[in-house]
Amino acid sequence: MSRRAVLFLPEGDLKKAASSILESLNIKVQPCADTLKLGEILSKEKTHLFILSEKTGDKKAEDFIPEALKLDPPPTVIVGLLSHSMQRALELMNAGVWECVPPSFLDSDLENMIKKGIARSESAPVRFPPKKPLWKKRWFAVSAACLVFAAIGGTVVKVQRDKKERVRIERETFQSERQFPLPYSHPSSIAFQGNYFWIADWYAQSIYKHEPDRQGFVMLAVYHLSDLNPLAIAWQDEDLWVLSANHKIQRYAAGQKLKLLQSARTPANNPSGMTYDGRNLWTADAGTKKLYRHLMDKNLTVEAQFDYPGTPAALFCEGTTLWSLDAEQNRLVRHKVTRDKMTADKFVPMERSDLKRVGATFDGERFWTLSEKPPLAIRQAISNE
Repeated sequence: MSRRAVLFLPEGDLKKAASSILESLNIKVQPCADTLKLGEILSKEKTHLFILSEKTGDKKAEDFIPEALKLDPPPTVIVGLLSHSMQRALELMNAGVWECVPPSFLDSDLENMIKKGIARSESAPVRFPPKKPLWKKRWFAVSAACLVFAAIGGTVVKVQRDKKERVRIERETFQSERQFPLPYSHPSSIAFQGNYFWIADWYAQSIYKHEPDRQGFVMLAVYHLSDLNPLAIAWQDEDLWVLSANHKIQRYAAGQKLKLLQSARTPANNPSGMTYDGRNLWTADAGTKKLYRHLMDKNLTVEAQFDYPGTPAALFCEGTTLWSLDAEQNRLVRHKVTRDKMTADKFVPMERSDLKRVGATFDGERFWTLSEKPPLAIRQAISNE
């Protein structure tokens, strides 16, 4: 299969290096210097990779990105930055850019970026699973029944056979593991609220709001925390809790910006996970290998602490049931908790042991885990049934 990259770059180091790397990978290079012809070139044949400059003349990269992302399938977009600006990189990623190349880059880093970008564009589009499996929906059964009664003879048999096949495919899709690449490098925590996924990146000091889409996760908003490196996040109704590397637990009102409402210190020095179970806030510490249940007072007083059977990397809840991610054993753990006792009553091993999993959540029907290396959101092949 022939692969193609469109370069909309001025003459310089990035264009020269990108052209050389693409040619060495047997990827067709299509340069473009004309703003008016860019749309035509992008749509002329399938574009796997679109590399452009942050600014061309009086136009910004954002002026060209929407048109590229309308293509089906859309190419992977990489932007060459004019300066080292984390804020500018976040703005571009929020606009749909997959990765940004800093002014001083290594050819090896650019080559890895291009290889991953091509692999991403060649991966089959994935449809986000419906909130309710197709075979469970009432309208599905009604529609199938109408088709059956409307048919006669051999048509009835065919309709029933087709229905079984659709149900089989839907079940296989629902029960399969799928991976969604993320447009940032160091994700640390994932949480689900309403219809949205929220993911923290400890290195970028940012929290991203995503809407699920057939292509993956669409980024809707970015919240930057200039003084914190978020390790874990959790929702309490409309308030966002953030557990940071500098041993702080902070609660924010989440609007257009984050407004700090409360701050307390973690009970230990290696915080790794956090969740809210509807009554209490829980935190985990990878150093002490303990889980802490907090009172919801000003200081988040530790009401109880429990030994953990491994190394806790994340906490989340399925309803009011407490779950954790055990980084040491690469598994999800379900906990049975009373006021003064906690036991593990279910272990779910993860299929791939080569992923560095750092987060986990539950969306009401499906379990998800978060990988930092490589950065992925993974829809697990298990449900709450």
